[in-house]
Amino acid sequence: MHMDGDPEYAVKCKNTYKKMGLTAYAYHVREKDQPKYVYSLLAKVRPNVLVITRT
Repeated sequence: MHMDGDPEYAVKCKNTYKKMGLTAYAYHVREKDQPKYVYSLLAKVRPNVLVITRT
């Protein structure tokens, strides 16, 4: 699962993950809102890896 503050970069990363043959979920979440959403998204997606990037 990839959580990113930059919507364009989130799409770019999701496309890259897809090219690599990985199942990935990329979400654009404003940096200030990320702490509010990270737990619920982790519970929903249940990923093996979490990537959080900042703008």
